Amino acid sequence: TNPRKKKEEEVPSDRRDSFISLIDSSDENYETLLVDSLKGIDDVHFENINAACNYIRITDDHEVFLDSLEAPDKLRNTPAFTNASGSFNVSKGKMAFSISNFPSGMSEIDKKAVMLHEVGHAFFYGALRFKHKQPLTARDEIAKDDPMKKEKKEAQKALEKQTKDSIKFVDSF
Repeated sequence: TNPRKKKEEEVPSDRRDSFISLIDSSDENYETLLVDSLKGIDDVHFENINAACNYIRITDDHEVFLDSLEAPDKLRNTPAFTNASGSFNVSKGKMAFSISNFPSGMSEIDKKAVMLHEVGHAFFYGALRFKHKQPLTARDEIAKDDPMKKEKKEAQKALEKQTKDSIKFVDSF
Protein backbone atom coordinates (compact mmCIF):
# COMPACT_ATOMS: atom_id res chain seq x y z
CA THR A 1 0.00 0.00 0.00
CA ASN A 2 1.06 3.55 -0.57
CA PRO A 3 1.48 5.80 2.46
CA ARG A 4 -1.07 8.55 2.83
CA LYS A 5 -0.01 11.96 1.71
CA LYS A 6 -0.90 15.01 3.64
CA LYS A 7 -3.13 17.22 1.54
CA GLU A 8 -1.20 20.31 0.54
CA GLU A 9 -3.24 23.43 0.82
CA GLU A 10 -2.31 26.94 -0.13
CA VAL A 11 -2.20 28.75 3.17
CA PRO A 12 -2.51 32.52 2.87
CA SER A 13 0.69 34.17 3.98
CA ASP A 14 0.80 37.86 4.76
CA ARG A 15 4.56 37.77 5.34
CA ARG A 16 5.29 35.87 2.13
CA ASP A 17 2.84 38.05 0.19
CA SER A 18 4.52 41.14 1.61
CA PHE A 19 7.87 39.89 0.33
CA ILE A 20 6.43 38.98 -3.08
CA SER A 21 4.93 42.47 -3.38
CA LEU A 22 8.49 43.86 -3.36
CA ILE A 23 9.31 42.20 -6.71
CA ASP A 24 9.83 44.54 -9.65
CA SER A 25 10.43 42.32 -12.66
CA SER A 26 10.93 42.82 -16.38
CA ASP A 27 10.56 39.08 -17.00
CA GLU A 28 7.41 37.19 -16.00
CA ASN A 29 9.07 33.75 -16.24
CA TYR A 30 11.84 34.60 -13.80
CA GLU A 31 9.36 36.26 -11.45
CA THR A 32 7.29 33.07 -11.52
CA LEU A 33 10.41 31.00 -10.76
CA LEU A 34 11.18 33.15 -7.74
CA VAL A 35 7.60 33.07 -6.45
CA ASP A 36 7.43 29.29 -6.95
CA SER A 37 10.70 28.77 -5.09
CA LEU A 38 9.43 30.84 -2.15
CA LYS A 39 6.64 28.30 -1.61
CA GLY A 40 9.24 25.99 -0.09
CA ILE A 41 9.98 28.45 2.72
CA ASP A 42 7.81 28.30 5.83
CA ASP A 43 5.88 31.48 6.45
CA VAL A 44 7.52 32.10 9.81
CA HIS A 45 10.91 32.66 8.13
CA PHE A 46 9.61 35.64 6.18
CA GLU A 47 9.70 37.62 9.43
CA ASN A 48 13.50 37.58 9.15
CA ILE A 49 13.60 37.90 5.37
CA ASN A 50 11.34 40.96 5.43
CA ALA A 51 13.44 42.53 8.18
CA ALA A 52 16.39 42.65 5.78
CA CYS A 53 14.90 43.18 2.33
CA ASN A 54 12.79 46.05 1.02
CA TYR A 55 13.22 45.76 -2.76
CA ILE A 56 13.69 42.98 -5.34
CA ARG A 57 14.54 43.66 -9.00
CA ILE A 58 14.66 41.09 -11.80
CA THR A 59 16.01 42.53 -15.05
CA ASP A 60 17.77 41.56 -18.26
CA ASP A 61 19.67 44.88 -18.30
CA HIS A 62 22.88 44.57 -16.30
CA GLU A 63 23.14 48.34 -15.69
CA VAL A 64 19.64 48.34 -14.21
CA PHE A 65 20.76 45.40 -12.04
CA LEU A 66 23.71 47.44 -10.74
CA ASP A 67 21.58 50.56 -10.28
CA SER A 68 18.94 48.56 -8.39
CA LEU A 69 21.57 47.36 -5.95
CA GLU A 70 23.03 50.86 -5.68
CA ALA A 71 26.40 49.29 -6.42
CA PRO A 72 29.24 51.77 -5.86
CA ASP A 73 31.15 52.92 -8.95
CA LYS A 74 34.39 51.34 -7.71
CA LEU A 75 32.75 47.87 -7.63
CA ARG A 76 30.67 47.94 -10.83
CA ASN A 77 33.48 46.66 -13.07
CA THR A 78 34.78 44.00 -10.72
CA PRO A 79 34.24 40.36 -11.76
CA ALA A 80 32.04 39.83 -8.70
CA PHE A 81 29.50 42.24 -10.21
CA THR A 82 30.07 41.90 -13.95
CA ASN A 83 29.51 38.13 -13.78
CA ALA A 84 26.83 38.11 -11.09
CA SER A 85 23.43 36.55 -11.73
CA GLY A 86 22.13 37.79 -8.40
CA SER A 87 23.23 39.88 -5.47
CA PHE A 88 21.98 41.30 -2.20
CA ASN A 89 22.99 44.72 -0.90
CA VAL A 90 22.82 44.20 2.84
CA SER A 91 23.08 47.85 3.85
CA LYS A 92 20.34 49.00 1.46
CA GLY A 93 18.07 45.96 1.77
CA LYS A 94 18.03 45.50 -2.00
CA MET A 95 18.10 42.22 -3.90
CA ALA A 96 18.54 42.02 -7.65
CA PHE A 97 18.90 39.43 -10.40
CA SER A 98 20.60 39.99 -13.75
CA ILE A 99 18.96 37.36 -15.93
CA SER A 100 21.31 38.19 -18.81
CA ASN A 101 24.04 36.61 -16.66
CA PHE A 102 22.21 33.33 -16.08
CA PRO A 103 23.97 30.81 -18.34
CA SER A 104 21.93 29.75 -21.35
CA GLY A 105 20.53 26.27 -20.92
CA MET A 106 20.57 26.57 -17.14
CA SER A 107 17.86 24.39 -15.61
CA GLU A 108 14.92 25.93 -13.75
CA ILE A 109 15.98 24.21 -10.55
CA ASP A 110 19.44 25.83 -10.77
CA LYS A 111 17.87 29.23 -11.44
CA LYS A 112 15.68 28.77 -8.38
CA ALA A 113 18.74 27.79 -6.34
CA VAL A 114 20.52 31.02 -7.34
CA MET A 115 17.46 33.04 -6.38
CA LEU A 116 16.97 31.24 -3.07
CA HIS A 117 20.65 31.75 -2.30
CA GLU A 118 20.03 35.51 -2.25
CA VAL A 119 16.85 35.04 -0.18
CA GLY A 120 19.03 33.07 2.26
CA HIS A 121 21.25 36.12 2.66
CA ALA A 122 18.13 38.15 3.49
CA PHE A 123 17.12 35.60 6.14
CA PHE A 124 20.56 35.66 7.74
CA TYR A 125 20.93 39.44 7.70
CA GLY A 126 17.34 39.87 8.88
CA ALA A 127 18.23 37.81 11.94
CA LEU A 128 21.25 40.08 12.49
CA ARG A 129 19.05 43.15 12.15
CA PHE A 130 16.72 41.78 14.83
CA LYS A 131 19.69 40.99 17.03
CA HIS A 132 20.82 44.60 16.77
CA LYS A 133 17.24 45.92 16.95
CA GLN A 134 17.42 47.47 13.47
CA PRO A 135 14.88 45.67 11.25
CA LEU A 136 13.93 47.43 8.02
CA THR A 137 10.27 46.65 8.72
CA ALA A 138 8.37 47.78 11.80
CA ARG A 139 6.32 45.38 13.89
CA ASP A 140 2.78 46.29 14.92
CA GLU A 141 2.45 48.16 18.15
CA ILE A 142 -0.06 46.85 20.68
CA ALA A 143 -2.67 49.52 21.44
CA LYS A 144 -3.64 49.84 25.10
CA ASP A 145 -7.38 49.95 24.42
CA ASP A 146 -7.41 47.41 21.61
CA PRO A 147 -10.05 44.66 22.06
CA MET A 148 -7.67 42.22 20.30
CA LYS A 149 -4.91 43.01 22.82
CA LYS A 150 -4.60 39.43 24.17
CA GLU A 151 -4.29 37.91 20.68
CA LYS A 152 -1.74 40.54 19.65
CA LYS A 153 0.30 39.92 22.79
CA GLU A 154 0.35 36.19 22.01
CA ALA A 155 1.42 36.92 18.44
CA GLN A 156 4.10 39.30 19.73
CA LYS A 157 5.41 36.59 22.09
CA ALA A 158 5.61 34.16 19.18
CA LEU A 159 7.58 36.73 17.16
CA GLU A 160 9.89 37.37 20.10
CA LYS A 161 10.55 33.62 20.42
CA GLN A 162 11.33 33.42 16.72
CA THR A 163 13.66 36.41 17.04
CA LYS A 164 15.50 34.74 19.93
CA ASP A 165 15.78 31.51 17.93
CA SER A 166 17.10 33.47 14.95
CA ILE A 167 19.68 35.19 17.12
CA LYS A 168 20.84 31.77 18.42
CA PHE A 169 21.16 30.67 14.79
CA VAL A 170 23.23 33.74 13.89
CA ASP A 171 25.37 33.42 17.02
CA SER A 172 26.30 29.88 16.02
CA PHE A 173 28.28 31.40 13.15
